[in-house]
Amino acid sequence: MLPSVRDLDMSTPRHWRIELGHDRWAKFTYARPAGGALRLLGSISRGMQVGALAQTQDGQYVQVNGDHVTSLPGGQVRRALALLKEAAPRCSPTRSPPPERAVAVTVKRRRTIVRPDPSNADPQRHDT
Repeated sequence: MLPSVRDLDMSTPRHWRIELGHDRWAKFTYARPAGGALRLLGSISRGMQVGALAQTQDGQYVQVNGDHVTSLPGGQVRRALALLKEAAPRCSPTRSPPPERAVAVTVKRRRTIVRPDPSNADPQRHDT
């Protein structure tokens, strides 16, 4: 099984950058039926060449952009995936620890201002 989302950043133009996971390939193409001709793996890029990484039924790696499928050099992609799998244990995503207890929220009643009723005003008092 492939790691869910890992990033192998080899930033030189001759190397492939691969990111695995649904959220990566969904930027470039639509979901394919299970057991179909393509198994979507993630995204792949090298320079300006960017798209979804998929594997055909016969094991060939391809780049998918919408409905356009481009063949990729299998050896280079397999090498990049092997390096990605090696780096996977070291690059595990950090998660924040779960809160120890629920946060208590106190809702206070809203303060209301009571204004004196002018009809009950003191007739002897005159404000100047």
